[in-house]
Amino acid sequence: MAKRQSDFPLKKVTLNLYEGDTAKLDLLHPRLGYGLVVRELVRAHIKKAEAASESSEIQLTLPIDEVLS
Repeated sequence: MAKRQSDFPLKKVTLNLYEGDTAKLDLLHPRLGYGLVVRELVRAHIKKAEAASESSEIQLTLPIDEVLS
């Protein structure tokens, strides 16, 4: 099987997963493979955390701005 090309640069890392999780991911997503699934899960988590962080910063800065006005 040929390696798939990525739209984004990849960095090789070592990741320990629980026994059997890669096999389960392959069963759930046979056309994607567990590597892509894990990458997409990590990316989705980062985006969600960044969005939550940004909204928290906005909520925290609004009352300060009102006090300073």
